[in-house]
Amino acid sequence: MFSRVKEGFHLINVIGDRRQWRQFEIIPTQNLVAILTRIVRRSKKIKLNKSVVTFENPLEHLLLYVHFELVLNLFSLLDKKDVKSCLDIGANCGQFAIALKCFDSGVDILSIEPNWEIYKLLEDNSRKFIKWRTYCAAVSDRDSQGTLTFVPGRSGQGSENGENATLNLLKTGKGSRTKTIVTRKMTMANILKDTKAEASFDLVKVDVEGSEESVLLGLKGVKFRYLILEINPERIGIRSILDAERLIENIVGNKKRVVCLGKLSGFNNEFHNSDFLFQIVENEL
Repeated sequence: MFSRVKEGFHLINVIGDRRQWRQFEIIPTQNLVAILTRIVRRSKKIKLNKSVVTFENPLEHLLLYVHFELVLNLFSLLDKKDVKSCLDIGANCGQFAIALKCFDSGVDILSIEPNWEIYKLLEDNSRKFIKWRTYCAAVSDRDSQGTLTFVPGRSGQGSENGENATLNLLKTGKGSRTKTIVTRKMTMANILKDTKAEASFDLVKVDVEGSEESVLLGLKGVKFRYLILEINPERIGIRSILDAERLIENIVGNKKRVVCLGKLSGFNNEFHNSDFLFQIVENEL
């Protein structure tokens, strides 16, 4: 119990000054004491903007604040009008989409999540907000069958690579608590056909724990102006901004260039994973 509370305080310290959130009116109605009470009581539900959303474990209430931080930093770099549609790849329970919806309920979101065991939570949470669709699949460069490994209760770090899925999660000597499931892999073009969604988004968010290359290749034909990409030098996958820029440029083509606008999260992160915002810019003739 006390370890959960300790971790909760650690996450709050990482995020920083909560007062900056108030100007955006995205603070949950519960105060800090109520949230810590939910952690101690193992409650998986929390009320946000008059809607009750459910997460996989109680600590997600605090991890949700990490996504609030990300959204706040996003809109310190962009205007609200710049993001009217969002493709959320690797959505898990919908943490990022919820934070974005709390900032602007009118954003049209399509969330993609490959883990069918956790997908029901994503689907249920999406029904609490307007203009939020979901789909269960892994975005890839081709349609096929795949596998996903994750730690139960911490599925947000689920990955095609078992090492990435357990990085900093399993303690030495505790034994394996991982689970591997079969997933459906699809190109974004085929997902868009199924969902009847437009092949154009203002913002794409990719959080796929090492599968960035196959996901970005699967985005061919999809237009977008901004991309949020998680980078972690400790894990298999994209490990640097330079790696990310080269891969994105390969996807968008020679007529466009990629600019890193800045870091959105992970400023005081002991595990080194950080989210960066990239802009796709037309090359001048």
